[in-house]
Amino acid sequence: MRLVLTVALVSLSTVAVAHPRPPDPEPDTVYVRPPPPPPAEPGFALTASPLHLLLPMLEVTGEYRVGPELGVAGILGAGRVSATDGAGTDLSFTAAELGASVRYYAVGSFHRGVQIGAEVMYLYVKLDEANQGVQATGDGLSVSPFGGYKWTGASGFTAEAQLGLSITVARAHASDGTTSATNEQSRVFPLINANLGWSF
Repeated sequence: MRLVLTVALVSLSTVAVAHPRPPDPEPDTVYVRPPPPPPAEPGFALTASPLHLLLPMLEVTGEYRVGPELGVAGILGAGRVSATDGAGTDLSFTAAELGASVRYYAVGSFHRGVQIGAEVMYLYVKLDEANQGVQATGDGLSVSPFGGYKWTGASGFTAEAQLGLSITVARAHASDGTTSATNEQSRVFPLINANLGWSF
C-alpha cells in the first residue's frame, strides 16, 4: 500500500514538473495621460497711447519680456503739438519723441501684474511756421519713476496704466535771423500713461 502511494506521488510530481502552473497574469497597466503644459505667456506687447491722439500725436510702445517678472520697452512718438504764446497767438509744433523704460512686475508677471519701473524720454519740437519772423525749436529730457498695472486677456488684448513723476530738463531756442535767445529750465510734472494694444 505504501509502495502504491509512493508511486502515485512520484507520478503526480512528474506531471507537475512537466506541466508547471502558469504564472498569474500581470495586472493591467493603467496609463495616465499627463496634464497639458500651461500656455506660454506672451513675450512681446505692442501698445499705443489714446491720450496722445488728442494732441494729435501717435505714441507707440513695444515691450519685450526679459524674464517672468521683468520687461524692457522702447517708445516712439511723432505728431503735432499746439500751444499759445504770451500774446495769445496759437502756435503749431512738429514733435518727435524717443524713450525707453524698464518694468519690474512686483506682483504677478509680464502677462498680468503690478509694475514698478522708470522711464527715460527725449522730446524734440520745432515751430512749423515762423511767428513774426521768429523760428523756434526746443528739446527736453525726462526721467520718470512710476508705478502701474498691466492686464492681458486670453485673446491677447492688453491694457496698462502708469502714474509717476517726471523730472524734466528742457531747453528752447528762438531766432529772428538777427538775434537769438536760449532758455533752459527744470521742472517736475506728473506722469500719466494709458496704453491699449496686443500681446503676442
